[in-house]
Formats: sequence, structure tokens, C-alpha cells
Amino acid sequence: MPLSDNLSCTKTISMKTHHFPWSLFIIGSAVMLSLSMWLLLYVMQQTAKAEIEHTFTSLTERVRGEFATIIALESGLVANTLTLNNIENHADRELNLYIQLLNNERDDVNFFILPKITSDMLEQYEQEKQDNGYLDFRVFGNADTDPLNSTHIYFPSETIKQNKLSGLKHFGRDVYSYPNFKDAMDEASVKNKTVAAWSHVTAENTHGITIFHPIYDTQFFNTLPENTKMDHVQAMVASEIFLDDLIKNIINRLDIEDMSFYISVQSYRAIKQARTTTIPFFITEAADWLPEVYHSQTIALLDKPVTISMKALIPLNKLSWIRAFVVFFVTLVLIALSYLFIKHYLKNKHEKDIADAMLEKEHNRADATLTALGEGVITTDTLGTVMYLNPKARDILGENASNLPLEGKLLTALYPASLQTEAQKIMDSMLICIEKNQIVQLHNIKAINHHGTPILIDCTLSPMVEEAGNISGVALVLEDVTYLEEMRLQIENMAKRDHLTGLFNRYEFENQLKDTIINAHKHKLTHAFCYLDLDQFKIVNDTAGHLAGDQLLRQLSGTVFLRSTPAGAILGRLGGDEFGLLLFNTDIKKATKVCEQIIHDIQHFVFLWQDKRFQVGVSIGLVMIDDLSLSVEQSLISADTACYLAKEKGRNRVESAHIDNEEVRQRQEELSWAERLPRAIEENRLVLFIQYMLPLNGVRTHAEILVRMKDEQGKLLAPNQFIPAAERYGIMTKIDRWIIQRSLENIEQIISRKGDEGFIYSINLSGQTLTDETFLRFIHDALSKRKALAERICFEITETATMGNLVQALRCMKLLKDLGASLALDDFGSGLSSFAYLRQMPVDYLKIDGAFVHNIHKDGINRAIVANMHQLAGVFGLKTIAEYAENESIISELKKIGVDLAQGYGFHVPEEWIVEILRAEQSRAEQSRAEQSRAEQLYH
Repeated sequence: MPLSDNLSCTKTISMKTHHFPWSLFIIGSAVMLSLSMWLLLYVMQQTAKAEIEHTFTSLTERVRGEFATIIALESGLVANTLTLNNIENHADRELNLYIQLLNNERDDVNFFILPKITSDMLEQYEQEKQDNGYLDFRVFGNADTDPLNSTHIYFPSETIKQNKLSGLKHFGRDVYSYPNFKDAMDEASVKNKTVAAWSHVTAENTHGITIFHPIYDTQFFNTLPENTKMDHVQAMVASEIFLDDLIKNIINRLDIEDMSFYISVQSYRAIKQARTTTIPFFITEAADWLPEVYHSQTIALLDKPVTISMKALIPLNKLSWIRAFVVFFVTLVLIALSYLFIKHYLKNKHEKDIADAMLEKEHNRADATLTALGEGVITTDTLGTVMYLNPKARDILGENASNLPLEGKLLTALYPASLQTEAQKIMDSMLICIEKNQIVQLHNIKAINHHGTPILIDCTLSPMVEEAGNISGVALVLEDVTYLEEMRLQIENMAKRDHLTGLFNRYEFENQLKDTIINAHKHKLTHAFCYLDLDQFKIVNDTAGHLAGDQLLRQLSGTVFLRSTPAGAILGRLGGDEFGLLLFNTDIKKATKVCEQIIHDIQHFVFLWQDKRFQVGVSIGLVMIDDLSLSVEQSLISADTACYLAKEKGRNRVESAHIDNEEVRQRQEELSWAERLPRAIEENRLVLFIQYMLPLNGVRTHAEILVRMKDEQGKLLAPNQFIPAAERYGIMTKIDRWIIQRSLENIEQIISRKGDEGFIYSINLSGQTLTDETFLRFIHDALSKRKALAERICFEITETATMGNLVQALRCMKLLKDLGASLALDDFGSGLSSFAYLRQMPVDYLKIDGAFVHNIHKDGINRAIVANMHQLAGVFGLKTIAEYAENESIISELKKIGVDLAQGYGFHVPEEWIVEILRAEQSRAEQSRAEQSRAEQLYH
């Protein structure tokens, strides 16, 4: 630049440069001093405030602890009362001694027992008290309501607290005659729990709370109707708490030094009946020129709120003067440093303005040449220093290049710090362009335009060759190609994203899961896959429509899930209300914590739709992915199984499908039964077994028909290996029909044979079969035309099956009786429900649960139970069958009791039941299957 231009620039800058506004510096310094003074006061108070807050926290925590202790003492008193079991005397000596010890130990609580006295007991009760030395003892109540004439129940106070003036005054007072006490005692008697009530306000007990707990005369109070529970209350255990005394005692026990404060206690007996008392505590001189420190907290004893407030003054000896001096000194140092910095800044700014003016002139010359171009143009030297860039280039590269003078700076200065990797790509390509003297093209380089929007550019780099053949620099032509990439990404996103929630769809999520499994194998890392299934979502669709359900899914995906999941996690929608979540580089403890947070957030999320409010939950199956994980399909199955198990356990929980989780493994095995059982029925792999019963009392011989199953390898499986799965997946009805059909065929063959012994055959019916409407038609068609066959059949129905749907069970049982079959109630005694309905059941036999039979020769209690069940059956005109007759000793005891039939290994071990007439047909069928299997092997 010519010297004249340089001088011109310097003159122009000097004219534009103004003196620094030192008045602002002075104002700023004053503000800093003011702030330092405020900070000084703040720092001085912090130690004292922390100590006051700690004292208040200790006070409130101890109040809570005392509340818990009093409730525990009352529970102990209840337990002692029940143990002594001597309430008829109203005040057992040992119990009264225990209560008196408690009352002597504490002056802030009065423990006492309120015996229940009825009208017909009142006169005798008062006379007993007078005979015991209380000559003027009378039961009295609230004079306003005169309960002595309006009620027949009294709960008089018998305990006198020695150190309270009001103790004697309350002796004999009928607590039940006061409405607030009556309501609390009624609630306690109905719910069998501790209930609180506000005590009457006295000079000694402004904020008193009395808690009650009932003592019943029966241990079966939960089965009583609510309106009769008070009739079974024997007494009330009560505790009157003197809140002011309790808090004063706690304050006296606190280690408080150099502090002055007021403690306010406020109780809320009703909305407009709050009561407040103040407890002063002064020890040391306070700084009354500082603001008071105030803390308040509401603590509840059961449902009675009490607010404790502390208003404390800052003690002078707690002020931190040294810290205050340090703050003031640091403020002065900062002001001095600010002054030096401003001086240095003004000098540097002046020099920089001169350089910028010179660069601006050169820029204007080059910019006039290339301003009209539609592409961005940048020229650099061989080192990558920017020599020129046109306005379009500034527009493409955004704020970093829009207004700053970049000539003389490296090309990387055009890019923000977050995109320096992209800038380095351009620099590397520029070196290739110079070294090889050829044009280099870059595609889809990231940048940020002047609107702050991320864009993509294509960059063409061409070497600038001088006349002598030397390369003096590089010219870069920039073209914005964002719209092309946006179109590509939009198409790709439509293929990967769920259109409703914007999350990954199932196809893309499975790809991500596959990559995660590969990553775990390759790098020996552990990740987590969470399978989320919303609970109660169908209610939203059915109640408010699918538009509401869609909106709920959008809100959960856009707010709750994003807030609950950690950064870097992958979330996808796998189905209607099912979602998948991938957590990376984690362990089962951390993954479970994330799942529990999701469950908590969804439970507290309220979905509003028009005038309706909905709350949903979520069950989560968790699978850890490590170098042992096999496939996407296996992970999905394991997670889905664990999620299903979480739903079975009560929903709104997380269940892990780890290798040690026996329930998940068992659930996966049970899932296979849903396919194996129907195939076993089709392939006729069910096998009938029979177990004969021993007649003990001159009745006909019975035999129970049992079922086993052969697995795919021909191994015989016990019922407990497949029956639970059959019941879970609704296949038990098919099995029952197969058993009935085959059993009827066998019995028909037996009846048609000569020498038939006239056995009665027992066939078990499951609860699912009893509640299946189509079973009634099936059994009617099977037995209606076979009267003689029906008389030989006894259907066994378990007690639990009948209780599941009593109406349908009774309907089915009536039909079976009408068809001529007999009925047995199986597993009798395993529950108590059937006793109430036994009269309604048209049964012929009671089958006593084996749990009471297997050791009656050793256990007198079980023998008595079996004898009572047999006697009960006799009252109803029923025969009895005893299970688990495992040896001669048990059979001998059963015979002495008079049981009609004994069933067990002591008489007969179950064996396969093949009628000889059918044996040939079965042999031919097995031979045909074997030949078919060999043919298939040869074919393959």
C-alpha cells in the first residue's frame, strides 16, 4: 500500500477514535464496591446461617423421630395388651404398671387404655372403681351433647398422669362422647389402624394430638362387616401428645451454643382454627441490624399437620470478619487490574484499527471484480492464507466470514471451532492441488450459512499458476448443494423413521440392535436393550378414540422418553404401543435405574384429551448385550419374555432376562408349549394312566384316570411339566376333551366285555373347561345317549376351579348330574371358600387334600382335621376319598376314621391304561407312524 494511503488510514482511524468513557469506569468501580459490600454482608452471615439451618433441621428431624417413637411405643402397648389378654378387669396390674412406667419416663406423652363399657356394665364398672379406692368415681362426658343419654358405649379414662394438673380432672371422662375423638375411634375400629385426633385445648396442651388403636375380642376382625366392628372392640389404646413439652425437651437436648431464636408451633384443627404458641430461646447477644433467619416446616403425625417455625437472629460472634476483609481487598485488586487492562486494550485496539483499514481497501478492490458471481470464490496463497473472498462466499460460510476481515488469515478461520474437521479436509485437498498441480473436487463439505443454518457445499480447488509456471496459490469455488442432500436425507428418513412419533421404526431399530450386538462382540463391551410395552394404552383408544391414542404416543415420545433417557441412547417404536431402547456401554444396575426412571416419569405423566384425564404405565423387559449375545431375534424374544413377566408380576416394573433369572427361562420354555401341546394332541402323544382306589367302607371300587405326555423323543412327561403351560395358554380345554373322549371309548369297551367289575372312573375337569360355554354342548352330546356309561363316570372338580366362576361351575355341575354322572370335589380343604358354598354344590364325594393325609399316622392335628372333614361330609350325605395314602399305617388310620376310599401309592401305583380290545388298534397306529417316519427319512 502506498505511504499516502497508509497515512490516510491512520488519520481516518484517529478521527474515528474517541476517548474512553472513564466516567463509566468510575461508575462501574462504584458498582463493584457496592456489590462487594453486599457480598461482604452475605459472607459474614453464611456460617451463622448454616449453623441455624442445621439446628432447625436437627429439631425437625428429632420431632419426626419422636413421633415415630411414640407410635412405636403405642404399637408395643397394643402388643402387650393383646399378650396379657386380661381386659375384662379393665386395668390389669401388670399392664397398668407398664403404662405408669412409660408415663413416668416421659412428661410429654400420656399413655392410657380406654376400656369399652356398655350401658349394662356402667353401674358395675363405677362400683368397682369406687371399691378400689376412687370413692367419687363417675363416668362423665361432654355436657353439650349429653352422650350419657344418647349412646350405649363409653370409653372412660382410667390413667392419671402424675405431673399434669389436668390429669385428675380427666379421670373417668368418657372420651367417646367428644365428636372429634368419636370419629377417630370409629375410624380406628373399622380400619384396625392407628388414627389421630386433636386433643382438647388446655393450658398444658395447646397443640395436643391423641392417637387411638383398637383392641378386638376376635382375631378374625377383618371378616366382620364394618358396621359391627365396634361391637367387637374390647378397648382402645391411646396416647395424648403434649407438643409444646415435646419440642421443649428436644431443644433442651440439642447441643446449642451462642444462638438466640424463637420457635413457633402452629397446629391446624380446621381451616380457620389454627393455633400458635411461641417458645423463646436466648443465649447470646445478636446482631439485630442484620435480617432475621427464618425456617419453617410442616410435619404430620399420621394425618395431623403441625408447622414448626424458627425465627433466629445472627449472633455477633458468628460473623466472619476475616472473610469480609478478604472480599473487600479482592475487590480493590480487581478494580486496579481492570484499569491496567483497559489501558492495554486501548493501545492494541488502535493498532488493530490501522491494520483493518488497510486490509479493507485491498478487499474492496478484489470484491468489485467477483461480486457478481453466483458461486462463492476464495483465493489463498500456498500456505492457505486467505487473500480474497467474495460476498457469496461469506454468505455460504456464515457468520464467521460475513463481516470479519479475513485477508491474511488461514483458510480454517472461515470455519467455526465446531467444524474445524471440515476445514482441515479443504486444507488437505489444497496441498494435493498444489503438489500435483491439478484440480481437486470435494463433495458434501459441512458449513454454516449466514442464517446460522447447517449447509453442505461442493468445493472445487484450482491451482493459480504464474507466468513463470510457479504456483502462487489456490482458487476455491464454493457451491451450495444442501437442497440435494436434504432430498436424499428426506427419502432415507422416511424409510427409517416412524411417521407418528419420529422415532426409529422397527426395521431401522433392528438394524441398530444388530450393530450393537456386533459392537459388543468386537470391542468386548456391554450394552442394554430395553423392551417397553405401555400399560392401559388400550383404554385411551377405546375411550377417547385413536386420535387421542396417537397424540398420547407423540407426547410420550417427544417429552417423557427424551427426558428420561440418557444422551446417546437410541429409541425406536417397535409396534402400536411398544418401544425399544438401546443403552450403550452400561451395566445391569445402571440400565435398571434408567428403566425405573422411565417407569416413574410415565406413571406421573397425565394425558389430557378434551375433558378426559388418562394415566398409563409401562412394563419393561431388559436384556444385557455382551460378547455372548447371539442374534437380534433372540434378543427380541428374551426382552419380550421379560416384559411379559413384568406384566404378570403387576405391571409398572422392570424385569431382567439375565441368565440367572429362572422365571424368564421358565417363561421361555412355557412359550414353546403353546406350539408343542396342540401338536402333541394332533400326533396322539397323550397317554392315559389309571390309579385304582381302595374301598374302606363297603363302597364300589373307584379308579382315577390320569394323563401323561410323550415328548418329541418319546420320553414320558409328568403332568406338572406341561399342565401349567396348558392352563396358561388356554389349551387345557382341548386336553380335557381328548381325555374324556378316549376315556369314554375305553369305558365302553370295558362295559361291553364280560366280567365287568363295575368300577367308577374319575375324570378331572379344569377350571377353563368349566367356564367354556361350548363344553356343555360337548359333554351333553357325549353322554345324553349313554345313560349306562354316564353312571360309571365321576367328574372331579377342584375347589379353586369352582371358586373362580361359581355361577358357571354350578351350571356345568347341574348338567353333569342331570346326565347321570357323579361329582367329586377335589383337593377339599386346600382353601376355606368352598365351606360356604358346599350346600349349593351337587357333589357326591369329597376328596380330602393329601396335605392333611400324608402323615396322619404321626400328626394328631392332621388326623383330627381329616376326621372332621369326614364328619362334615357325612352331615351332607357325601362319601369321602383320601389322597396320598402312601403306606399301610395311613390306610389303617383312614379306616379307623371311617373314610370310604383311599388313594395312593400304598395301594396302587399309577400305570398306563390300555384296554386290550384297543391295544391292537393302537399298535397298528404306532406301526403306521413308524413307517411314515422311515419314508420321510428316505425321501430327505
